[in-house]
Amino acid sequence: LVVEALRRVAQPSGLLLLVDDVHRVDGTSLELLATVLATKDLGVALVGTGDVDGVPTALASLPSTVLEGLSSSELNALLTASLGMSLSPSLERAVGDRVRGNPAHALALVRLLIAVGVLQRTEDGFQTNGSLSAAALPQDLGQVLGARLELLPSASLRFLQRAAVEGSLFSAELVRSSLLGSDGAEVLDDTEWVVPVPQQPGIFRFTREEARQVLRERLSPSQLRSAHEELAETLERESFALEPAREVRVADHLLGADAPGAQAACERAGDGFAARGEWRAAVEFYRWALGRAPGATATVVRWQLSVLARAAGCLTQVEPAAVDGLVTPWLDRVSVMQTPGMWAEAARRLAVAELKLGRLGDAEVRLSMAQASASADPEVEALILGDLARVREAKGETTAAVELLARAFQRMGNRTARAPDFYWEHYLLLGRLQQRLGQLDRARVAFTRAAEQARSVASAVGQARALSQLAGLRVLAGEPAQALTELERALALAEQGGDAQEVARIHFNAGRLLVAGGRAAEARERLEQARE
Repeated sequence: LVVEALRRVAQPSGLLLLVDDVHRVDGTSLELLATVLATKDLGVALVGTGDVDGVPTALASLPSTVLEGLSSSELNALLTASLGMSLSPSLERAVGDRVRGNPAHALALVRLLIAVGVLQRTEDGFQTNGSLSAAALPQDLGQVLGARLELLPSASLRFLQRAAVEGSLFSAELVRSSLLGSDGAEVLDDTEWVVPVPQQPGIFRFTREEARQVLRERLSPSQLRSAHEELAETLERESFALEPAREVRVADHLLGADAPGAQAACERAGDGFAARGEWRAAVEFYRWALGRAPGATATVVRWQLSVLARAAGCLTQVEPAAVDGLVTPWLDRVSVMQTPGMWAEAARRLAVAELKLGRLGDAEVRLSMAQASASADPEVEALILGDLARVREAKGETTAAVELLARAFQRMGNRTARAPDFYWEHYLLLGRLQQRLGQLDRARVAFTRAAEQARSVASAVGQARALSQLAGLRVLAGEPAQALTELERALALAEQGGDAQEVARIHFNAGRLLVAGGRAAEARERLEQARE
């Protein structure tokens, strides 16, 4: 979704991404950046800044340039422009020797020296009270910022520390509400530390990431855990129900607090990402929910295998080859007898990934083994039968695939499926197979049932796919105008459901119909939309 959004923004002249402090970028965002840059013909370029020794592995292959530090005279010119007054020659040398050309370090250092009274303004520029050598100055930017923070009132320092735990951007009201007693919010007026985010009332950002890191580092482990826990508790209040990415932030804070509710919060965050099709982020939170080892009771293990199955399903969408490394260690450590149904479901998800990779034999063997463990859970066994039908479909054994699907429906009986997409997905598969066998009337019944089932569970994606298949039958029946009408209905539903792949498929099929009808200009437009 992000890559597609960037593709649209980059047209027609390209897009340049500027990323500061790439050495501090989180792993998920780095993967996204690498994916964007590796996508051919996307028209997106990256310029990033960061520590020479901290360039992330994901970006290490990109061309890089090492920037030299500013000279003492250049630093003095910068400081003069920023502070309105120049340094004396001796002070210029001392500052230049200490900061090694780093402009951010130089500016923070001089501001510190002014704040503590070491530097005084005179008509001739800044002067020191006596001699000042490089050795007498704080060694690095962190030390300078720490010394500056020591000069703040305790309530202001506490407010900034709590904001630093919340993030680079933070809601002032959230931070204030999470603190007891004097809140220190007057520090929000000090633009040396934080500034308001334009067009986002009540949201502030730190002017330097280094300052935020120093603020966090000054907290003891127990203080940091308490800050995370209090922020999580505050976010969960009804008054903050509309906070952006609320579930994700609660999960992050509970993880940071090592709190008992962290795993459940990570599961909820993963479910949210999965519902939006943000597969990699979902997998990351599901991994945190899983923990490192099976739980002590069958109930906990059953829940972990449920999370594992969802994680495998998400990972299959973006990196099916990695599913084996995620799932197999858990299946090896959990006895199938402890929780056979969920064990079989996790094994099924691995088989689906193998099927996507074209490893039909491996998938069929794994599904057959999993089926033996799923006999007590009708839905899991029905899902396994459906996937076995997909294996037979891939082998070209269409009649056998239809028979397996009939067994899957029979196993479900009239039960309501836990997986809301079960019925419409399997009716779509059945219709597709019957169409391949030339059983068009049966296929129409199956696609119609798929549309009805998708509507009953409010799945716009399912309705769109069913209508697309019905449009295909209209074409076979010699009704191209009705087919186009069905495709337009399907398009609206696919866009509503955010199914970019189905949107592209609908535009492509509409384009083909328009070509056949001699409407070349309209066809070209639809095919261009399909390509985009």
